Amino acid sequence: MHRPVTWLIAVTACSISSATRAAPPEAESASELDQKARAAFAEERFVDAAKLFEEANRRAPFPATQFNAALAWERAGELPRAADAYELALSLDGLDDGRTATASDRLSALKKNLGYLVITRPMGASVSVAHVENAPIPTHVHVR
Repeated sequence: MHRPVTWLIAVTACSISSATRAAPPEAESASELDQKARAAFAEERFVDAAKLFEEANRRAPFPATQFNAALAWERAGELPRAADAYELALSLDGLDDGRTATASDRLSALKKNLGYLVITRPMGASVSVAHVENAPIPTHVHVR
C-alpha cells in the first residue's frame, strides 16, 4: 500500500533593513529566479521550476532551494535528477529537520529503483553521463 506524498514548497522570508543598500546582483537574481521557479511549480511546469530552483541555488546557495529543486524534479518524473538533488540538499548545512526527514525518506524510496554510478578515475578529468554534463571526476550520479 502506498502512502500519499504531500508536496510542499519551502517558503523563506527575507527581510532587508532600510539601512541596507541594494542587494548584490547575484542575490537579487537568485531571488527573482526563486520567484519564477515557485510560479512555474504552481503552474505544474515542473522541469522549468527545477531548472530555475537549481540556477537560483547556484547563484545564492540555500539548502531549501535545492530541496525545492528535488521536489520539482520528482514531480516532473525525472527520478535520477530528483535523487541527485535530494542528496545534494542533504549534504548542505542548514536544511531544517522537517525537510531533512522528507529528503531522506524520498531519497531512500527513489534509490530502490535507481542505479548509482560512482566515477573515481581519471582524477581531474570530467565526465558526461545521463543528465550530468562535464562533471569533474570524482563524481557520482543516479541513473535509471
